[in-house]
Amino acid sequence: MTKTSRTYRIVVEYGVQKQLCKHFGVCDETVRRALRYNGESTNELHKKIREEAFRLGGQEITVEKAIH
Repeated sequence: MTKTSRTYRIVVEYGVQKQLCKHFGVCDETVRRALRYNGESTNELHKKIREEAFRLGGQEITVEKAIH
């Protein structure tokens, strides 16, 4: 049995990350970290960024990687 690591990512159209930065008044690194998460993080700002990304047409994808 192979162990896997599951992470989630919200994919947005070109320019949406910049819109999110301006809307929330944060740097691009904060938005990138909010859009890539493992499902366990409970940071309120990140949750708000994800909700806004979904509202702007973002799609969630699941990435599974094998742990060696």
